Amino acid sequence: MDAALGDDDASYRDYVYRLQQGKLWAAAIAIEHGVLMLRTLVKVLVPDEPGWVRDARLQVAFDHHDVSQDEENKAEELAKEALNVARRDTKLKELLVSAMLLLLLFLPCGCCCCCFGCYC
Repeated sequence: MDAALGDDDASYRDYVYRLQQGKLWAAAIAIEHGVLMLRTLVKVLVPDEPGWVRDARLQVAFDHHDVSQDEENKAEELAKEALNVARRDTKLKELLVSAMLLLLLFLPCGCCCCCFGCYC
C-alpha cells in the first residue's frame, strides 16, 4: 500500500529517510541558530526607543516633576501662610482682649479720650 493510503511501513520508511538526511538537519539547525543570533544582535544593537523619543520622554518627565514640585511648593507656602495668618489672628485677638481689659481696668468712665491724656 501507499503511504498516502495509510501504509504504516511506508510512512515509517519515509520518516527514517528524513531522519537520515544529516545535511538537511544541519542546514535547518544552522538557519535556526543564524536567525536566533540575528535576533539577539538586533535586540542588543537597536535601542528600544529612538534617542529623540527618549529625550522627549525625559523632558516631559522633568517638566512634570517641576510642575508637581512647584505645586507642592505652592501648597506648602499656602499652608505656612494660612498657619501664620491663624497665629497672627490669635495674637491680634489676644492683644484686643488685653487692650479691652486694660481699658476696663484703667478707664472707669469708659471714655476714649483718656487714652490721649485727657483725664475726666
